[in-house]
Amino acid sequence: MTQDEFAEFERRVDLQSLTEDRFEPAARAEKSFAGIYFDHSLHGIPVVLTTGSVDEMKTVLERAEPRLVDDFIVRQTDFTERDLETAADKLFANYADYIGDVEVYSVSVDTSQSELVVGIRVEQMSLAMAKSGAVPIDKREVPFRVERGEPSIEVACTSREYCTSPMKAGNVIRRGSTDGSRCTMGFHIVRNGVRQFVSAGHCSYNNSTLWYQRVRACGIPPRIRIRLGH
Repeated sequence: MTQDEFAEFERRVDLQSLTEDRFEPAARAEKSFAGIYFDHSLHGIPVVLTTGSVDEMKTVLERAEPRLVDDFIVRQTDFTERDLETAADKLFANYADYIGDVEVYSVSVDTSQSELVVGIRVEQMSLAMAKSGAVPIDKREVPFRVERGEPSIEVACTSREYCTSPMKAGNVIRRGSTDGSRCTMGFHIVRNGVRQFVSAGHCSYNNSTLWYQRVRACGIPPRIRIRLGH
C-alpha cells in the first residue's frame, strides 16, 4: 500500500467513525429514514435514503454532525427501512407464492437499490417461477430480484480438522480417506479457472488430487483438489 493509498484508507475510516457516532443515529431517528450505505465509487461518502424531503433530512444531518456538511448525499426513495424489512419477512415466509417450489437460502435487503434480493440454489435458477417481482405491503409493492445464493452455515470453522466453509490455508487434510495420514493445506490459487491450493511436495500420493477432511456432507466425505508445491 502506498502512502497515498494509506492516507485515503485512514480518511475513509475516520469518515465512517464520524458517520456512526452522531450522523447515523440522527438519520435513524427520522420517520422517513430509508437506509444508509457508503458509496465507495464516490470516495466512501455516506448516502442517506429518505422517503420524505431531501432538504429536511439534510438539515437534520448537518445539525447532528457539522463536520460532514460537504461529505454526504441524501437521496429520496419509495420505501422506509421498516417497509423493506416487513416485505423481506413476508417474502421469506411465503416464497413459494412468488418464486415457486425452489430452495431459498436467503432474503436480504439491497439498501442502495431499495429492493429485496432472494438467494436460491444455482441448480434451481431455471425452475424459479419468476426472476423478479414485487411483494405487496400497505397497498404498495416492494420489488425483488432472484440471484444465485449460498447456504447458511452456523459455524464455519471449529478446528483445523473441521473447517469447510470456506476452506482455509492451515486446514488439516487427509490422504485417501477421512482417517488417512495428515498433510496441511497451503494458500489457495486459481489455475485455468479452477480453484486449487498449494501443499508440500511430499504430500503427493499415487498422483492423486483428492484429499479429505474429517467432516461428512450427506454421509459422503467432501473431496478437495490439490496442487502440489515443493
